[in-house]
Amino acid sequence: MAFGYTQSYNTPRLLTYALLWLFAVILLGLTAWRIHYTFRTENIIAEILATSVLTIVWVPIAVMFLLSGRSTRANNPDTVTVRSSRLHPRLPHEAAGWFVLWLMYLVGAAYMTNRILPGRNYCRGYTHCSSLTTTLAITWIQWSLLTIIGIFMLMHYAASRTPTTVEPGLATSKEPRTIPAVA
Repeated sequence: MAFGYTQSYNTPRLLTYALLWLFAVILLGLTAWRIHYTFRTENIIAEILATSVLTIVWVPIAVMFLLSGRSTRANNPDTVTVRSSRLHPRLPHEAAGWFVLWLMYLVGAAYMTNRILPGRNYCRGYTHCSSLTTTLAITWIQWSLLTIIGIFMLMHYAASRTPTTVEPGLATSKEPRTIPAVA
């Protein structure tokens, strides 16, 4: 697939990160407009504003982690594959940032859903209720995109656990080595 090795989920992750960043910019504008319009800070709107700012900052960092973890097979075609269960060194950092944002969007979307539901009548009397509904929808879209990124991250980790590359001369045979039993 992309970047020189077959079982890569980097391309779908990059596209999903791009969508995540785009919706974060839109959400930033909506929440900033809401705070400016009401002349007061609603706690949940401020939380979603902070989450969108963190997303705008975190997505380029996550993309750098993603692009720096490319396989060396694309650079050196003479490498030999061996089995390894070693974790990619930057995956925990990407996963930690992903989890924090995933949790923040889940809390923000769930709280807003409980406040804006038609039975709660939170929007009664406001002329700009559509901005709250749009903010709610984009918050759930952001949470969904982060869930998809998490699934791609796990799929990439599972696919990259099996073959890894080593320099020529380090592996002597393609057959698995056996350890002799001590008598």
